[in-house]
Amino acid sequence: MAIFKVTSSLLRRQKAYGVTIFCLSLIVSLMLCSVLTVMQRSGVLLHEAIENISMHDVMFFVGVPEHDDEFVRLKDNLLDVGYVEDFEVGRCLSPLPSNVFIGEQELQETMIISAYAPDLRNYRIRSNRDELFVLADGEVLLQLIYERTYSVEVGDTVSINGHEFIIAGFFEDPILGSPTATIGRAYVHEGDFEKLYGERNLQGTFLFVNVQADHDDPDYAKQIRNVIEASSGFLGMFISGSRLIVISNAMLVPNLILALLLSFALLSLLITLFVLRYAVLSSIEGSFVTLGVFKAVGFTGKQIRIAVMLQYVLVCLMGSVAGAFASIMLIPTIGELVMVMAGLIWNGRLSVYMGLMVVFAMTLLICTVSMLNTRKIKRISPIRAISFGRAPVYFARRLNIPLRRLAVLPLHFRMSLKQIMTRRKQYVLLVCITALLTFMAIFAGGMSRIFSDVRNVLHVFGFPKSDVAIMYVPQNPLDISDEAILMLDEIVAEIEEQYSVAIVFEMITTWMLIEGVDVSGFAYDTFDGIGLIEPLSGRFPIYDNEVTLSPVVAALSEKGIGDRIYLRFGEFEPAEFIVTGMAENINNLGRTIIMTMEGAKRLAPGVVPFERHIIFEEGTDVPATVAEIKSAYEHDDIFVFEFEVLVGTMVDSIAEVVNLVTGVSYALTAALIALITFLLTIIAMYREYADIAVFKAVGFTSWQLRLQFALRFLLVSLSGGLLGMGLSLLVGDALITFIFRFFGISRMSLNLGPAEALPPILLVSTVALIATWLVSTRVKRVSVRTLISE
Repeated sequence: MAIFKVTSSLLRRQKAYGVTIFCLSLIVSLMLCSVLTVMQRSGVLLHEAIENISMHDVMFFVGVPEHDDEFVRLKDNLLDVGYVEDFEVGRCLSPLPSNVFIGEQELQETMIISAYAPDLRNYRIRSNRDELFVLADGEVLLQLIYERTYSVEVGDTVSINGHEFIIAGFFEDPILGSPTATIGRAYVHEGDFEKLYGERNLQGTFLFVNVQADHDDPDYAKQIRNVIEASSGFLGMFISGSRLIVISNAMLVPNLILALLLSFALLSLLITLFVLRYAVLSSIEGSFVTLGVFKAVGFTGKQIRIAVMLQYVLVCLMGSVAGAFASIMLIPTIGELVMVMAGLIWNGRLSVYMGLMVVFAMTLLICTVSMLNTRKIKRISPIRAISFGRAPVYFARRLNIPLRRLAVLPLHFRMSLKQIMTRRKQYVLLVCITALLTFMAIFAGGMSRIFSDVRNVLHVFGFPKSDVAIMYVPQNPLDISDEAILMLDEIVAEIEEQYSVAIVFEMITTWMLIEGVDVSGFAYDTFDGIGLIEPLSGRFPIYDNEVTLSPVVAALSEKGIGDRIYLRFGEFEPAEFIVTGMAENINNLGRTIIMTMEGAKRLAPGVVPFERHIIFEEGTDVPATVAEIKSAYEHDDIFVFEFEVLVGTMVDSIAEVVNLVTGVSYALTAALIALITFLLTIIAMYREYADIAVFKAVGFTSWQLRLQFALRFLLVSLSGGLLGMGLSLLVGDALITFIFRFFGISRMSLNLGPAEALPPILLVSTVALIATWLVSTRVKRVSVRTLISE
């Protein structure tokens, strides 16, 4: 009982220590409980979503020119495969994006539409209906991501080929639900699907193949793919993948966001432990005489250590428990924010086990740090305590720094510098913490800047520069008439006459196989002036037997510059190419190759480029120009779109979340700096009580002394901010490159300059200045009379 009385006395006397540690523990517990819960629950939700849609071992979207024949032929071929246990083949279609309006906005990406079959696809759906969901005629189900990117809700309308549909709900989609997919999905009633399928103005028709196999060979998916390719009329894989690929692709962006948030939480925990150590040592120093008296009246060193430890353990326990309860309100927000990036609906709450684990871990860490730093109590004796007392600070022999040598500086500035140098060990903690927080804030701001400009994203992620794309969209890409291509060239020629055109280039994008690996292939008729990022090594292809690989494809195929590889497209025979360089592209998670247009024709004889890209001269009003071109030339077979708007849909969705994470990092930085400055100011004023009174005796006013305190912490926080900026310059690029390697990009930069580093440095300095100025009002309570009475 006596120990608890001592602990209670210490808590009352050192309320500032308790308040700071409580707030820091609350913040850390709040973040850890929230982030860890979402991380744990996200994997469960993804696996549940995959089970709900009855996804088997491997799935394909297969482009076909003649739907019904392929439907029958593909089923027969799969039946002949002995290790195929079960399979499902369904039909789907893709309308021209220009013929689809979601709300008032024109569709910017490809949309795959299927007939709704609740007996096969038990999607989790967000709708206004409480009863069992039934999709009626004239209703449509959209992917969850459309709710955010097109700002629509249940009850709004969707126009498909001139037919109006009412949005009945939004479903989660683990396969194509991420905004990085740039491919959307929708479901309509079976009768509406047949009506849409019978119309001419379609971008393409596809078969959805879902296969369950019993096979020991890990590459059995490739063998099944070969079976599908054996069906005559096959045009190429639109999408193919296994459960593992679906899981990794769906959680790529969510895991990136959660990793950033977890980094902030762990950094906050580390800072809390540093502050705790400093608080324990300062508490012992400030209570030196009191602790010596306790020993004089019979308390043992062990009992006193327990009392001091309990002071912080109890505060930490209360803070961590409060943070765990507060996370109940934060978890749904973080969960919804993160899971929408995977195309999933958040459904979960704080796990009791997770909350207890975080509270226990934090308490154990606090106990350990407190125990290690209370060993100093063993050396306290009544005689040493009484003789030690409180030593003066400013007039100790360490202050042999004449102020006259700094006469060029204002007096208050000189005194602030002298105070910092006197207690430099005390301010090292604030410098280090400020540096770490500034680094994290600068890094988060750099992430936000990467996604802030669509054109910058296009360049960094390996896309060409393009103001407008004009495509001829036939039912069968292998059966394009010369008249159609001539019409496309005539349209481009007319545009060149009417507008200021800088560059026109042709492009083909398709799926192909390299050494049995699915890759995205890009073919260009020129590489000059189209804005592609320069190869990491080597050069772009020049001849029809050359290709450039991405580092991801090079690693998968174990090929390098100078090696020979075999590429295959559809039914055509494989063709040999020579690797001339390594170039990056984020498309398909970095699984990309680049070749010349002649190389594409060599790989697939008969394929012609039905896509033209135009780059206008500087100063052109691109949106207005694209609108005029769409109005003049777009019809059933010609599709016109603004390339940056298409990619911008993906970029904006990710940027919105990254900006929010950046805001969280700034808010966390401000809160931690304010708390730590509050504690250090209280400790400094306690230690310098006598010196403040002496300064008042010689004529300094309370306002002047408060100004010195504020300047002191402003200089320290500025030093930490500059150190954090230096840290960002040293390791920032390496860290962001490491992160984006998972996206297939191995060369990234924060592009850090003074303008980018200034906001975080100003933030920490301003918060430290304001916090110190507010806390230093205690200076008014110090009087010379009190000093004389002591």
